[in-house]
Amino acid sequence: MIKREDVQKLASLARIRIDEAETDSIVNELDAIVGYVSEVQKVDTDSLTGEERVGLLRNVMREDENAYEDKAFTEDILAEAPQTDGKFLRVKKILS
Repeated sequence: MIKREDVQKLASLARIRIDEAETDSIVNELDAIVGYVSEVQKVDTDSLTGEERVGLLRNVMREDENAYEDKAFTEDILAEAPQTDGKFLRVKKILS
């Protein structure tokens, strides 16, 4: 069970100010969270295989492919740049 003193100590450590009404609300919310976690911990997972524990993992990323032709936008970008040097953009030097 979470106590008011615990919440006040956490608020002090986090350097936040909470009033009495907020303290009571936070105590109730934390109690509900801890109660839910204790219910989850009661689930028997000893008989599950490794794959059943984590679910079926799969790569959800797209295939690595080049969506555009090489140099498809180079001319457009160079045309918009204020200064160029051949096929490169010229920018102000920021490091010495």
